[in-house]
Amino acid sequence: MRVLSPRFLVQVVIGFMVAEGWMVQSGVAAELKVQTSKDQTEVQLRAALTGSLSTLGNLQPWQQSIFQDEVLTQPQRFVKNYQSEGLKVDVDSESVQAYLKFHSSPGAKGKQALAVVTLKTAASCSVCSQVIPSFRSWIRNRLEKRGFQVDFMNTEGVLAQMTSSSPSEALDEAVRAKGAQLFVMVEWAPVPVEELDTAHADEKKYRLSAQLKPLGNSLLPVKKDQEILELESFDVSLSRVWTDAMTELGVKAAAMESFELGQGQKECWIEVTGIRDFQQLKRIKALFEAQLKDVGTLEDRVVSREKFVFAVSTQKSNEQVKQLLSQLPVDSGVGASFHWTIQ
Repeated sequence: MRVLSPRFLVQVVIGFMVAEGWMVQSGVAAELKVQTSKDQTEVQLRAALTGSLSTLGNLQPWQQSIFQDEVLTQPQRFVKNYQSEGLKVDVDSESVQAYLKFHSSPGAKGKQALAVVTLKTAASCSVCSQVIPSFRSWIRNRLEKRGFQVDFMNTEGVLAQMTSSSPSEALDEAVRAKGAQLFVMVEWAPVPVEELDTAHADEKKYRLSAQLKPLGNSLLPVKKDQEILELESFDVSLSRVWTDAMTELGVKAAAMESFELGQGQKECWIEVTGIRDFQQLKRIKALFEAQLKDVGTLEDRVVSREKFVFAVSTQKSNEQVKQLLSQLPVDSGVGASFHWTIQ
């Protein structure tokens, strides 16, 4: 029997180590290649979305902000499909328009609209509780961009004083008592073991849902949910269900607007020039809203240094709107430098 020398054995071990090291390095290189490809795809998808801006019409400042901060940061959610070779991107412009549709309406006396938010999770789930601060900040940021003042409501406190026949009715009463235009409920908790299939009973899963419920109009609430695997991000999942819910809400808002316009509503545009500063603009808008409170809701359409354009959806003719605005009080405190015309 041949006896192998120690030197030979050392060479064999070193050879195996080198081979194994090469395999590890190859794995890292492959992973980096995949990540680089993914990053390049995201850049190209964002470029395609940015290139589609011309199809969206004149975006208001709040829409421009949401497009930059929310649409472009999750580009896959707003493309129908794309081909990796040459990366031909089919942008879903309708989804983008729907996502940018829903916005608060001016409250009484020009007061900022209120959105009431409740966050509900399982008290026994420490992983669930850890994301509450980030959820609060994330939701506040997105609602404020849409013109809402945000109030986080303690659900437990409301239910403890419940007088209604059901928890949902008690929450609705509490939200309406605050004069809110929008009620948002986000819930997340572990999926009960009995709901897990036997093949994956040892896996931890969570279920997250987001419900957006407009108040004071005929828009129906929207609710979206998603299951989260143990290693997946709660924040990413919230972003997904929020995007889907807000997009569907925008579709419903556009449909209702089309229906109202079909029932005799039309938009009357009021162009204002000669405004000195933002404070004067706010006073003028409040003055117009007070004068047209029985006509329709005043909305921003064009905002620039040269002019501001407001739109009001109404059944009244342009001449009737003009007559109402001609009755503005002379001593209104807004100054005499501005000029308005009806388009």
